[in-house]
Amino acid sequence: MSSSVDVISAIWANTSTEELGRVMGRATAPVFLLSAVASFISVLMTRLTRIVDRIRMINNLTDDESHRAFLREDLPRLQRRAILIHRSITLALASGLATTMIVIFMFSGAGLGIQHELGSAFLFVATQALFAGSLFTFAWEIRIGLTDFDNYG
Repeated sequence: MSSSVDVISAIWANTSTEELGRVMGRATAPVFLLSAVASFISVLMTRLTRIVDRIRMINNLTDDESHRAFLREDLPRLQRRAILIHRSITLALASGLATTMIVIFMFSGAGLGIQHELGSAFLFVATQALFAGSLFTFAWEIRIGLTDFDNYG
């Protein structure tokens, strides 16, 4: 236990208040980005829930509802949309994790007195690439959703 206390004491001894304040100032941008990613994931989850509910509704159609049997033709398209939304959520979650790692790199680098800028910059590029992939996949899903309108019966 004393060794972990010694490590923490050494970290704080190497960190000046100015350095910590500077890192906190720089960490606000990734925190805002993380908030935006979380909101985007919420939108994606709502969309996925609606698609899955629609798939379940179509799968629960009975043979007595022959006037609504045409809705089954939508299943492959709805399943494709669900896959795309799931992929978009996965990319957005990875973006959120990379954003969190940026903050961890910044504070641990400042606390240990090591250069963290290069690692943070690499993670920022990775974060943006993942988020862009998520947006692109979401746009692809929207295109499918708007190209062939759902058959509502």
